[in-house]
Amino acid sequence: MPDTENSLLIRLSMAMLIVSAGVAFIALPFVTPDLAITLAGALLLVAVLLVVFFRHIYQSRLRELRALSSSLAERTQALELRTGELKRAQVVANIGSWVSNLAANKITMSLQTCHILGLEPCQPVTHEEYLAMVHPDDRAGVKHAWQLALNRQDFDDEHRLMVHNRVRWIRQIAELDFDDSNHAVSAVGTTQDITELKLTQLALKASEERYRTLIEWSPEAILVHRAGKILYVNPAAIRLFGASYAQILLDTPTAALIHPAALAEQLDRMKSLYNHETIQPMVESQFLRLDGSVIDVEVQGTAIDYDDELAIHVVVHDITQRKKMESQVRRLAFYDALTQLPNRRLLTERLNHALATCRRSGNFGAVMFLDLDNFKPLNDHFGHSMGDLLLVEAARRLKACMREMDTVARFGGDEFVVVVEELAAERSNAERLALQLAEKVRTALSEPYVLKKPNAAGLTQSVTHRCTTSIGVAMIARNEDSPDDLVKWADAAMYQAKNSGRNRAKFFSERNPLTAQFSE
Repeated sequence: MPDTENSLLIRLSMAMLIVSAGVAFIALPFVTPDLAITLAGALLLVAVLLVVFFRHIYQSRLRELRALSSSLAERTQALELRTGELKRAQVVANIGSWVSNLAANKITMSLQTCHILGLEPCQPVTHEEYLAMVHPDDRAGVKHAWQLALNRQDFDDEHRLMVHNRVRWIRQIAELDFDDSNHAVSAVGTTQDITELKLTQLALKASEERYRTLIEWSPEAILVHRAGKILYVNPAAIRLFGASYAQILLDTPTAALIHPAALAEQLDRMKSLYNHETIQPMVESQFLRLDGSVIDVEVQGTAIDYDDELAIHVVVHDITQRKKMESQVRRLAFYDALTQLPNRRLLTERLNHALATCRRSGNFGAVMFLDLDNFKPLNDHFGHSMGDLLLVEAARRLKACMREMDTVARFGGDEFVVVVEELAAERSNAERLALQLAEKVRTALSEPYVLKKPNAAGLTQSVTHRCTTSIGVAMIARNEDSPDDLVKWADAAMYQAKNSGRNRAKFFSERNPLTAQFSE
């Protein structure tokens, strides 16, 4: 009780004693009537004063009580408001709170904690009762974490609970209070339902594991590199680059796996990917195996976040065999299978190129049409296989007479066409050079052919055969001549050479009467 209230009671008691004493004194025998009247008046006055005084005191105290009651109501309302806000905040965040009296083994929980744990509101539980709710596979971990907390370590544990026969993931965080003897006496903590977050994390982990499995089992070579260093390779990449195990590739600089001729292009692509620039998704390139052998590849790269940093994810598809097959198909389509010389289809392309070159440079070129003389008797006497041997040798000699820039093609049977570019700017000089080249070819093809092949008995059959050639020449001018016209004119000139006695060369007479004739 406050001191003011004690003082008031003491004063009240003393006043009552004084009035009582005055009343008793008046009643004494020796008190005269006049004195008694006087004393009674005095006592009445004291009584009135006391009533006024105590009424004033009562009203003052009543005002104080009302003010106190109003303040208490405001504080109670504020507390209720804050309590409501706390409850709403816990509901929104799906976080509850609890207080544990360790000595009494009693855990008192907030409404939200009870809701999370599936308990009736305001139903305290013991430590053992809580552990019974924990998933059996997580129970030992919770016990261990709590034991560490009792030894003054942090308690922050994620585990599963069985709530109405459903698994819920819970995160518990607690702070313990200790007495002077270092014994834990109480704990305050929070309970958070992290089921949705955990399920998302588990789904993401499962997705990552599936993706890694797909990557690991992918037949395509996959690498991740950053700043010239390889960070990851899958088994297909290990096989593609000829490594024994992954670490060998991880220790190899990225540039060492790229063919020098393709390095600049690949570095530009990497730079563009780092800068998030749009590039062609997939390109053909050439890479190197660890043994230095070249592989043709299709390569596709993209920028990814790898270990919280930007890196390049590369998919490499080996197209070496496809390129070989394409080369073979092209060779079959554009090259003669017997002599490996360009065929008539490729000849047309080369003639178009020669025409464009002559128009651009202003120089003359030449087309030579060759037909082997005395070839048919070889086939008739020794068979086509022996004739094929002669054609192969003739093709070899013919190529040996030409420059690298010139084209030697097999036109069909024992006929060949030669395209000679960039002879001279003056027509007379170009014709002279063309005749010199024709003489060189005629001489080379006129040498005896020593042909050998195994016979049915397993012995080698050797045949020596002489075979000359008739050559027709048409000049490639700076006009709009067509490839077909040039071949037609050279063919006509070749027949003029045949009709003139063979083993000679002639220019196409309608274009230029200049001829050259050689004796056999």
